[in-house]
Amino acid sequence: MSVGLLLILIVIEKLPSQSIVIAISVSVMGIIVISGLIIISQWSFVSAYCYLDWQEKRVNQFELRIIESLKTKRDIHMQTKEILKEKLKVTLTQITHQSLNSTFFGYSEIYKQVIFIKVFSQEGKFLTEKAVNEQLNTRVLDTFVVKQTKQFVLVMKDLAPIDIKEEITPDMAFDMGMQLARFHQNVKPFSGIYLNNQLFEKAKFDSNSLQNE
Repeated sequence: MSVGLLLILIVIEKLPSQSIVIAISVSVMGIIVISGLIIISQWSFVSAYCYLDWQEKRVNQFELRIIESLKTKRDIHMQTKEILKEKLKVTLTQITHQSLNSTFFGYSEIYKQVIFIKVFSQEGKFLTEKAVNEQLNTRVLDTFVVKQTKQFVLVMKDLAPIDIKEEITPDMAFDMGMQLARFHQNVKPFSGIYLNNQLFEKAKFDSNSLQNE
């Protein structure tokens, strides 16, 4: 042991002092770099873990808000439906469609006929549909607001529409287009409607509505 240590000391003594300084400096730099890499890797791991944990909590909160929103909308829908049944003395059948509005039909003891009921959550759309129907036909029977759920109700005579079972041909599609054109030509401007020069305002309003939802 003593002989080996003596040989190491002799070798170090024979080396130029500059070589020793360089060797030590290189060793120290190597230690610093390795330590830095270890610290960076540990910091990256901790940051990634914290980010994933934050994302998971964010997703969970978002899911809870969706569930709560769906629950609230379902409760409002059921409450509104019960109020309609009592007020109109009607057995309601809901119509399934893609619109955000709720629509029903059924025989009403009040009106002694089958009625069509449309429930709106936005007053503007409710007023628009009411005004258009009052211009084009005599279907509107009543309108009212369900104060408990802040829903706007339009009661009309039912049209009993039927699905088109046969294939839609170009001629049939043309006839549909002509009917749609007549509709737009016959409807006159009314309070609350957006004219063509107000479409940018409507787009802004719709965008804000989506953001609020």
